[in-house]
Amino acid sequence: DFRWQTYFDVDESGVFGTPKRPFFEIGLTKGDGITRAVVPIVVASPSTPRIVVAEVSAGTMASQGAEDEFVELYNAGDVVVDMTGWSLKKRSSSGSESTLVASAAFRGTIAPHSFFLIAHQQFVDAPSPDLRYSANSVNLAYTNNSVVLYDDADQIVDLAHWEEIPKGGSVERKAFRGGCSLAVGDGIFAGNGCDTGADSDFDVRAAREPQNTGSLPEPRIGPML
Repeated sequence: DFRWQTYFDVDESGVFGTPKRPFFEIGLTKGDGITRAVVPIVVASPSTPRIVVAEVSAGTMASQGAEDEFVELYNAGDVVVDMTGWSLKKRSSSGSESTLVASAAFRGTIAPHSFFLIAHQQFVDAPSPDLRYSANSVNLAYTNNSVVLYDDADQIVDLAHWEEIPKGGSVERKAFRGGCSLAVGDGIFAGNGCDTGADSDFDVRAAREPQNTGSLPEPRIGPML
């Protein structure tokens, strides 16, 4: 029963309530009578996995060009997620899709509030990627492209779209701190939990900052200066 329950305390000196929480009743002896009291039970609800695309870079101005790119994932949930059999695809402006990481090659787990780095085979930046593209012939466009993450049932887990990524930069998902906010300044260590399903969930970064499974979880307190 999840109704609002009203009851008297053992001294009958006040009325108390608990909103929509499971409860059971116990009998408390008071003199020669019994006063009924409602005791709420705290029930933990299962956590739903929330894997999102956290940051995308379509390349740098180095000699590797548009092939020195990455897609960073973030676990905004509270449980470890096994991504075996998932897939990552590029979606062009026309709607056609090309495989970045095939389901047969997708392996890895992502801890709560942690990151997972997927990169092109020619990626040379640090840190080291947790997984590389299946093929060397597919790369992301700087303009009007998307990446789509599928689970092992071929259902869309997340999609990130951008109008333009600056060379050497990236698009990064905003943090969530009671609302969506930029993951810069005092929000730089707040994670990437903003997920309204809109392109405005992302912000353009002039300098990219990839993170992998070895990076510290977020949200966290930043280093003391």
